[in-house]
Amino acid sequence: MSDLTLKNVTKVFNNNVTAVRGFNLEVKSGEFMVLVGPSGCGKSTTLAMIAGLEDLTSGEILIDGTTVNILPPKDRDIAMVFQNYALYPHMTVYDNMGFSLKLRHWEKSKIEKRVKEAADILELGDYLDRFPKALSGGQRQRVALGRAIVRKPKVFLFDEPLSNLDAKMRTIMRVELKKLHDRLGATMIYVTHDQTEAMTLGDRICVMNEGELQQMDKPLEIYDNPKNIFVGGFIGSPQMNFMEGRLESKGDHYEFISDHFTMQVAVDQSISGDNLTGDVKIGVRPENFFRNQQDENNSKIIGKINVIEPMGSETYIYLESIQQQLVARVKADNSYGVGDEISLWVSPNHTRFFDAKSGMRIFLK
Repeated sequence: MSDLTLKNVTKVFNNNVTAVRGFNLEVKSGEFMVLVGPSGCGKSTTLAMIAGLEDLTSGEILIDGTTVNILPPKDRDIAMVFQNYALYPHMTVYDNMGFSLKLRHWEKSKIEKRVKEAADILELGDYLDRFPKALSGGQRQRVALGRAIVRKPKVFLFDEPLSNLDAKMRTIMRVELKKLHDRLGATMIYVTHDQTEAMTLGDRICVMNEGELQQMDKPLEIYDNPKNIFVGGFIGSPQMNFMEGRLESKGDHYEFISDHFTMQVAVDQSISGDNLTGDVKIGVRPENFFRNQQDENNSKIIGKINVIEPMGSETYIYLESIQQQLVARVKADNSYGVGDEISLWVSPNHTRFFDAKSGMRIFLK
């Protein structure tokens, strides 16, 4: 287990495109850190720089306090698992898993011991004599994991390793990866654009956009308290609803005023002031729309249902309210249909406020 630190890492490609800008990251020993963000946000480039597959334009990468970005990839003691498995088709599972040790001129008995240990962990013992073409996608990915495990590296890197699998197998492999991390206690960095993978796998999540760190925290903390509009909109499925309006002081209280509704807002007097008033956007998670008024501070939104998605025990309702599309997640209910008008209630306690210009979170309490 090892610590990993990135200090002000920047990557500018030859066409003057900045892929990563002033990126700082500290991964604790034994931590499962997930880098998540949309395509092109710089997460895979960051992983490639850690592995030594891309050079840094500036900055520093350290493992256990030692600068490694000046070392070739083979000397960094890092194992990487790729999206496309990268198995040798002419080699058996056993030979694929032990190949890196063979290159290091290990004794056959030691290679056999390491491979069998990894095969037991990944339940591949019955497949060691098979070739990759005889394996399923999930089994091939486990072989790729086994090839990394036999090396017992300081840091494991995963570059969207489950994206080639079907939905059912991705779910199974997420569980297997979590169990693997718990068993090995290894330091792991995992890149994905899939927020479900990020939320379920990561001890902490690092949300990236346009080459910059947006927020880094525990999954539920990021979900409940996004730092800005981008994070609020990217993390969560369906995504957070945003509505524009103004925050105005009304003497002993504040009000959020929009075309949809007016809502009285409690503000901590220690932070109140003129800087809180002005144009804002509020964010409401789909599950924080209520079918019934919860208390007297709730405000009502009226909309027309466009689409209904039954999801079993719950239902997604897509509605239009004053020319804006909103989505609510409610308990399964067959009492309404497409075209119906529906009333939903919003609570200030479940609402997040953001500055309309900067997109940054406004903390009112």
